Amino acid sequence: MLMIFPKLSKVAGENLYTYIVIAYEQDFFFAGSAKPLIERADLQPIYAALGMGNIGKINFVSPGTRLAYTPNLYGTIRWLVNQGQIRVFEVDAAALLSRVSNYRSDINRLILYKGLAPQLSIMSIVHEVTHAIQDWRNLVSGHKYIEADAYIAAAVAALSTDPNCAFLEYPAQKPAAKLVLAGQAFGTNTAWIQAYADVRKTVEADPPLIVLLKILPTRDLIKSLKTRLQF
Repeated sequence: MLMIFPKLSKVAGENLYTYIVIAYEQDFFFAGSAKPLIERADLQPIYAALGMGNIGKINFVSPGTRLAYTPNLYGTIRWLVNQGQIRVFEVDAAALLSRVSNYRSDINRLILYKGLAPQLSIMSIVHEVTHAIQDWRNLVSGHKYIEADAYIAAAVAALSTDPNCAFLEYPAQKPAAKLVLAGQAFGTNTAWIQAYADVRKTVEADPPLIVLLKILPTRDLIKSLKTRLQF
């Protein structure tokens, strides 16, 4: 991870990083700045991100969750947004930690955070809408598989419009996404199975901080943070 708080001591940086994540997860930024997006003009970022130029080539069956992802499913989520069955809000979190969007399955809520690059926003919206698809399909699966699917779908969207996209979260996303774009993401293709496994392993090795906050004692949490932060 790049330097985030270069003027702070290690301890101060670790603490600030932790509290920012807690603020996101506990809806503090939402409580302070949420604006509901209801009108069609307000929802344009969602409609644009879910346009066929971005999601038209998302077509794969996940080796992990066994769920099939196709453009019509992303179109269905777009329809649910349009019908108000998935509520969308814009939130200002000052682009802290570069978080772009978030979907909560328990309340069918999609948040778009302000102030980040359009390409990054599109990729993140597709990632979170993939989670919405999983939710509305009542998917029950492990975190590593659920996230692997979303990272691959987001990478397909990003590479569909920019083959040189520099915003991918993990290097392993690109080989997997290229196989999807080439129509080679099927169960009998060992290259696809391996590429998916590489994304899954990457996700598994890098759990979100909120998971660590719940399972690690303070000493181990700080140790984990030190591997994520560079000052």
